[in-house]
Amino acid sequence: YTVKSFNVNSIKVVGSVASAKLSREIRNVKIMGPENVLNKLNSSNLYAEVKLDGLKSGEHTVSARIVCTGADNVWQIGTYTASVTIG
Repeated sequence: YTVKSFNVNSIKVVGSVASAKLSREIRNVKIMGPENVLNKLNSSNLYAEVKLDGLKSGEHTVSARIVCTGADNVWQIGTYTASVTIG
């Protein structure tokens, strides 16, 4: 197993917020997994999953769980936050 860093620039909102966008990319997200799998991944395979229930319009910093669409045997190392604008 090895670790590789990515920048994440897309989000998926969990909850009832109608529209939200990432204010800025999440930099240096560390992903661990088999080296041959990590070498095939790029930033487009990753997104930040955020929960925005109870938040009003405006910019917020929230916890983010990094999800990979390209492989199921990789995971994030560390904790990350996302700056999200709710419109």
